[in-house]
Amino acid sequence: MLAKISILNISNVGYYYIILTHKNIMQAGYKNLQKDLTICLKKIK
Repeated sequence: MLAKISILNISNVGYYYIILTHKNIMQAGYKNLQKDLTICLKKIK
C-alpha cells in the first residue's frame, strides 16, 4: 500500500493513506486505485 503511494508520487501521504485505509484496498485493482487517487487529487486542487 505505501509502496503504491510512493510510486504515484503523492505529496500529502497522510491524507491519501486515510482514504486508502477506508477502502477495501486489498480487493481493489491497481487501475481502480489509481483512478480513485486521481479523483481525490482533482477534488483537493
